[in-house]
Amino acid sequence: MDHSRIDVPALVSTGGYDYFLDASIEHCTLLHGDSRLTVGPWTHFTHDRDICGRDHGERASQDAVDWTGVHLGW
Repeated sequence: MDHSRIDVPALVSTGGYDYFLDASIEHCTLLHGDSRLTVGPWTHFTHDRDICGRDHGERASQDAVDWTGVHLGW
């Protein structure tokens, strides 16, 4: 991907247990402008709050994130 051609802000989200975590962080650092990175306590596929046998609480689920609010507040 040629990041130099991307000139609009991007919201990149990933999880601390996501196997794309490193790639998502690298992708976000290469973007220009007012891009944002959200890293939450989730994996790539699940929206559960219990990850790897550890309960991260009711606000840990991706479903608990107000993504519309994140976009509008940006």
